[in-house]
Amino acid sequence: MLNAQVAIRQAQESDRAQVGRLIAETGHDSELGGDYYVASLEDRIVGAVTLTQLGEEEWWLDGLRVLPEFQRRGIGRALLQHAVQHAVQRAQAQGGVLRLAADPRQPIMRRLAAQAQFALVGSYLAYQTDGLPGYRPEFSLAQNIGAVRAFLDGSAYFTRAERSVEDGGIWYRLTDARLQEFAAQARVYLWHGYRHDPNMLDGVIIFAANAAPPLLRLAYLDAAVGTLADLCRAVRRLAARQGYQRIQHRFLARPERLVAIEQAGWRPPGTDGEDRDLFSRPLDTPQNRLIDP
Repeated sequence: MLNAQVAIRQAQESDRAQVGRLIAETGHDSELGGDYYVASLEDRIVGAVTLTQLGEEEWWLDGLRVLPEFQRRGIGRALLQHAVQHAVQRAQAQGGVLRLAADPRQPIMRRLAAQAQFALVGSYLAYQTDGLPGYRPEFSLAQNIGAVRAFLDGSAYFTRAERSVEDGGIWYRLTDARLQEFAAQARVYLWHGYRHDPNMLDGVIIFAANAAPPLLRLAYLDAAVGTLADLCRAVRRLAARQGYQRIQHRFLARPERLVAIEQAGWRPPGTDGEDRDLFSRPLDTPQNRLIDP
């Protein structure tokens, strides 16, 4: 049960030092700016969470953390409820969706998310591989997003991913405006390497914003049915051509896709903690139903 003396409020400038210590002790910081809420007990900051609007009708919840000695007291649940309530209130005019990602090794987050009426979109598994020599001219930069949008609209994988891509640990809805922005930044590549017809689109990859040699991080990777292993090998050749030594990406886990990925020489990283569970909830639920009793 939550201690009645715990107050959930927006962070203030005077909290900066305590928030810094909280981050140091919990080992997690928010990736984005936004509304930063803290849990305060007798003038001590014991927990925090961040709520950020990513775009129209799109919100992201990040950095839910509680000091170890104050866990299992309902503080994380109260922080989550507070952030969700604020998102619902601020999205009342247009609705929208709120998402969060969590380390699957923390089952308590699944329970908290379910209590707050989040649904599991899926588990994203981290994979990596090396660049591969032998480049072939099978990619082109996207000049017009129409073909990309048509490919994505027909992709069951894109639909299962709730039409979102990951960039820097944050999942964004891939709107036309965002896709156009990525294309203008030369981050969207079209793959023609299966049918070898530049007028036919066999797959799409999107570089992450923080892609820089020697490490290529991908925000999205998708291929026509039955061609994923070929695209995953082609990406390795493209990466080597552009001076990247390593490639990393989180794939939405589907058994048949994981087989194809590993056939192409991709493997899970040697360190734990890279996988993520993605959750989402609509922002049209009445406030009195946010958290189960």
